[in-house]
Amino acid sequence: MKIIKFSFEDKQHNWRLDEMTFDKITLLVGASGVGKTLILKAFEELRFLANGAPRNKAMCWRIEFESIDQKYVVWEGEIGNKTEYNAYEFISEKLYINEQLLIDRNDNEIKFKGVTTVKLPRDRSVVAILSQEEEVSPICSGFLTIDFFSNAVTSTDQKYGSNIIKNISQEEIDVLKRFIEKGYKLQDLTTTMSNKLICAILLNLDVIPHIKRKFIDIFPTVEDIGALQVAGYAGYEFSLHIKEKNVDTWIPAENISSGMARVLMQLSALHLTPDGTVFLIDEFENSLGANCIRELTKEIITSQRNLQFILTSHHPYIIDNVPFKYWKLVTRNGNVIQTQGVEKFHFEKSKHSSFMQLLQLEEYQTGQSNP
Repeated sequence: MKIIKFSFEDKQHNWRLDEMTFDKITLLVGASGVGKTLILKAFEELRFLANGAPRNKAMCWRIEFESIDQKYVVWEGEIGNKTEYNAYEFISEKLYINEQLLIDRNDNEIKFKGVTTVKLPRDRSVVAILSQEEEVSPICSGFLTIDFFSNAVTSTDQKYGSNIIKNISQEEIDVLKRFIEKGYKLQDLTTTMSNKLICAILLNLDVIPHIKRKFIDIFPTVEDIGALQVAGYAGYEFSLHIKEKNVDTWIPAENISSGMARVLMQLSALHLTPDGTVFLIDEFENSLGANCIRELTKEIITSQRNLQFILTSHHPYIIDNVPFKYWKLVTRNGNVIQTQGVEKFHFEKSKHSSFMQLLQLEEYQTGQSNP
């Protein structure tokens, strides 16, 4: 999917995001505490809803995006009715596809393509309930491509499982191989990122030389990345290892630094996630050295794949090297979060760095927008 516009209100915690727009790359910049991370977490809320999970909070939203099958979609809704069992129910929900109203829900009834449906669970999204319908399926699939990367490689992702690097059994490898032999792309298969990387190495897929080369550029003491067979609890398994220069033995990935592991998983994700994936990366620079930041930023900016990136950062290298046409300055007035492009400030790259000019803005220093 490709997110175009988004607005959100969390009535439980009393904050609101005014409508904002997004590009292929959107870098959220601003003072600490203005709400950059809240914007990313709001997208997670919609992913939970699209996946059929009830939400234990009152909220409303409106999102415009291009679906995986290139349809223009608007999804909006409100949750707020609290029952005697402390469950939150839908007040309204609408889904438009190419400006045609497909789902129309209110307190009294639900209509799908203009026809009233049978009674459906009031605490779950109609989009999730009807996810098997031909028109709705690509919408739900789109939200499953939202991939949240936090500071830690151990963060849990709903689609890929854990980002922790783990071993994979021979049986799991055989299953993945059979799907690929049937014509499926490894990128589209639902499994952990480390499983995909191991499988790609064993099958010697075209993306592997690039991932290895980039990883070695970042960590020049590394000579190779491999998938080695090791003894596991239920027989032999395959494990990610790295080979360092002038070291005879391979090092299990579980013994490498957290920064190395995170770089390896993010490099893999850039090449092994499905087309249409939306990456949410909070505080991109955390736990990464300057060498990692430089190369990962370059990989994102130069990516030719159909991917979208929504990042937050305070790091001068990242901010200076992402063209400021992709920046969104985040400010906050009371409980209202607002964003604006920085083009109006007329930054001059030849004068001094865009980051230094950003620091001088009153809106950046105070975290509040000027009237």
